[in-house]
Amino acid sequence: MTLDPNVMQEIKEYVDTQIEKQVKSIQIQYLKDHFHHFLTREEFLDAMNKLDQRFEAIQEQMDKRFDQMDKRFEAMQEQMDKRFEQMDKRFEAMQEQMDKRFEQMDKRFDALQEQIDKRFEKVYERFEQMDFGRAEIVEGILYIVVKRELKKRGHDVKLKTRQHFTDEKYEVHPDTKDVEIDMLHLSPNIIGEATLKLTDVEKLRTFIRKIQFIESYYGESFERYFFCYTIYDDVRAEIKPLLEKYRIELIIPEKS
Repeated sequence: MTLDPNVMQEIKEYVDTQIEKQVKSIQIQYLKDHFHHFLTREEFLDAMNKLDQRFEAIQEQMDKRFDQMDKRFEAMQEQMDKRFEQMDKRFEAMQEQMDKRFEQMDKRFDALQEQIDKRFEKVYERFEQMDFGRAEIVEGILYIVVKRELKKRGHDVKLKTRQHFTDEKYEVHPDTKDVEIDMLHLSPNIIGEATLKLTDVEKLRTFIRKIQFIESYYGESFERYFFCYTIYDDVRAEIKPLLEKYRIELIIPEKS
């Protein structure tokens, strides 16, 4: 008996399919038996799903922790802001106290300066009644005032007072070789004459001759200052051209 060709084809396809399944099953079993890390597609997909679930769980935990950290940072920032605000208030209070103290110190200095000025004014009044030619006056209170006036002009120097030089040619005084310089300093070069009361122009003319003698003696030029507390009215007009011609600065110390 001869079978229908279609039936034979179906039988063949069925047998091939069964054989293929068996072979695959045998291959998979063999791979599992001999290769411990072998995974089927289904097992691989299942493993990936489990990994995804683990990553999601880890991500969720991380999000929660970051949220907690954010809250901690916000709390810390708030505390820091409060502390800085407190520090600012403390600094403001400290600055206010310092300003008040400096203000009090300024008032005390002003009061002290006022007292000093009043005392100097009394001293000046007493000077008016003294013998104004005495050298010790220049060496005492007058010397302090001279230093103060020079310091205002940028010369904070220690002046030498009453220095004596020998004038062999009698260029300063016609009757003596001795030349006395009230105030003298080198580097910077400063020469000064100090008197409490100027009654005539001859005192200034003598100082001019002293300047010429000293500049010739040292071979250098000097800044020239003439200190005087009181000048007679009839002398003022006469000394003005001499002061300008010989570049002498007249300093009348303030009494207040």
